[in-house]
Amino acid sequence: VKIHSNLVLYPLILFVLLCSITAISAADLNDTDNFDVLKDDNQDGSFMNLEGDMSLQGSTFNLEQNYKFDNTSDLLYVDGINITKNNYVINGNNHVIDCNNQARAFTITGSNVMVNNLIIKNGFHDLGSAIKSTSSLTLKNVTFINCSGNGTENVGAVFSSEALLTVMNSNFIDNAGEEGASISGY
Repeated sequence: VKIHSNLVLYPLILFVLLCSITAISAADLNDTDNFDVLKDDNQDGSFMNLEGDMSLQGSTFNLEQNYKFDNTSDLLYVDGINITKNNYVINGNNHVIDCNNQARAFTITGSNVMVNNLIIKNGFHDLGSAIKSTSSLTLKNVTFINCSGNGTENVGAVFSSEALLTVMNSNFIDNAGEEGASISGY
């Protein structure tokens, strides 16, 4: 009689153990407390959003998403978002600012501005289709793609006027301008 009770007891314990593991696994798969299921990570912010996000920060701004010029809401930003802060750092974190072939990304008048790890594409403006700077500017690991000058002063991606411009480990791809496709200045 004792042998038969062990034969019944061991399969019963095994069955209970398997059922509990399945229940735990199902609970883990349905746990959505740590992320937003409905969040759309592919939605770009507008230039108006970018200026608002930048204005809330101190001396350093870290991009957390891509931004794209919107010709209905961003008409005030055709000349680029004006950076007036001194000793200011923009960390792009490999995000993209898409000027949508209608605008410049930044006009920089604050001194000692640094832009890091950013992709700026489809800039379209006269003096600096992606960035126009009238003060000291450092570009580090910045990629400029398809930025074209327009108008009478047709300059490509970056224009620096009477200021120190430092460019490190940056790429200029398919940019155009009659007075310099990549960098120009006086």
